[in-house]
Amino acid sequence: MKPATPFSSNKALYNKFNYKLRLGPPEWREQWKVIRSQESTNVPLFNDFVRQVVGYEAKGKVQTTRAIENTTETEEDEEWLPWKSAEDREGFDVLMEQVHARTVVLRKHPRLPKDTKIEWPYNQQVRYVSTREKRRKKATEASVENIEVEGAEEFDQFEAAYSRFNLEHFAGEKGTCTGEGSTSSAGSVDQWQPPPQQPEDVRDRLVVSAARKAHTAWDKARREFEGVISHSRENANTKGCKFEKDLESLIAEGNITDATIVAVEQKHVCGQQLTAAEVQSVATCGKDLKDTMKAGGKLSNAMKQWFKL
Repeated sequence: MKPATPFSSNKALYNKFNYKLRLGPPEWREQWKVIRSQESTNVPLFNDFVRQVVGYEAKGKVQTTRAIENTTETEEDEEWLPWKSAEDREGFDVLMEQVHARTVVLRKHPRLPKDTKIEWPYNQQVRYVSTREKRRKKATEASVENIEVEGAEEFDQFEAAYSRFNLEHFAGEKGTCTGEGSTSSAGSVDQWQPPPQQPEDVRDRLVVSAARKAHTAWDKARREFEGVISHSRENANTKGCKFEKDLESLIAEGNITDATIVAVEQKHVCGQQLTAAEVQSVATCGKDLKDTMKAGGKLSNAMKQWFKL
């Protein structure tokens, strides 16, 4: 029995499924390469696999760092002591040795009269300098949530495929495309073996597939960034800060880039053939969106640390 609507048309469920699939066991991703093509031919198997992945209890990746800081402080106290007090601390012989070596300074006691009967050195004051060292050990812990942008792998694969098979060759009616003389580290790209000649409609389907993945990933990342900005506007530590404004600028830039990708997709849906420039724009915009989402993820992580203070 063929499903009434494609699985990918339910964006909320589809995004959740892909997120859980990425966090789940590696063998699930290998199984998905086979099961994804059986949506209409083996519906029970397809639905059971989707329910299994969506029900997976995925845990966020939080990295805890511990910083230890050791500091040593030296303090000096200087005061004028009566000779007897300095003698009690140092001893008479030790103090006299310092006087002869001129490593201490003496002065006549300012409160004794000029005709005092007290003899030297007990009528003197000693400038006494004492040194103390303080050592401090400070340990701090911080938890950092790493934001992973869904769809980044697909962008990398599309870029590798674009570079390897030179999609611009599809623009001409006699264009050909082969994989000879080039290799790629992405496994999924290496497994893709196109025939020696590809018509434009195959090229367009590949490009639009990459465009849809880019749009879906940006849509998810943008909503997350907007949530961080809303939180920031209500937080005393971050309200109106530079990070908040930078994240708003990144969202605006991403929306412009995303609009270019959506326009290409809409043209394909209307049955029109894509131009070489439009093929190139999807590859370029896909990379730009990925860079924008990575930069936004760093800003979001930084702001979340301020939320906790």
